[in-house]
Amino acid sequence: MPLVVYFSNLSPQKLDTAVGWQFSFAKKYKECGIDYMWLVFSSRFDDTFYALKEQGLHVKIIPPDSTRGFRLISFLLRFIAERKVDVLHMHFINMWHAIILIILSKLLLRRTVFIYHKRSPGRFILNRLNIKKYINPLSILGLLVDKIVCNSDSIVANCHSRGVSRKKTFRIYNGVR
Repeated sequence: MPLVVYFSNLSPQKLDTAVGWQFSFAKKYKECGIDYMWLVFSSRFDDTFYALKEQGLHVKIIPPDSTRGFRLISFLLRFIAERKVDVLHMHFINMWHAIILIILSKLLLRRTVFIYHKRSPGRFILNRLNIKKYINPLSILGLLVDKIVCNSDSIVANCHSRGVSRKKTFRIYNGVR
């Protein structure tokens, strides 16, 4: 059965809303015959996450020593390889960490689809002759990921102004469909 993983490296501020979304995602995927897992950092909500496991939502808690830099990347690589993750939806991850993760995953010949969730619009680069428009972390990430989910039209416009293909970006308000 295919496995879709939603990775968010921030603990939810509004746990009830986040849990509601995750249950709705899990239900939709289960109806389609797809396994769904929520990958989160260890936080004050760990007891709630363990309770969610008992209710049928697959939750994997990342150990506190694996939350930054190369340790996070190596943890995610091992996780993708061991669990044979088919789709990894990344939310709140440093773009350079995402780029390194995707490159290493592709070098290991893992056929994982990567979706990057972009939330902030950043700066617009209007000058077509400005090299930063084409060589920046977002444009590099745009070459590597399969899709970039944007929360608003201005974020989509920012991605396009920074050299991301129009085919790879799409807008979903609040990132939830």
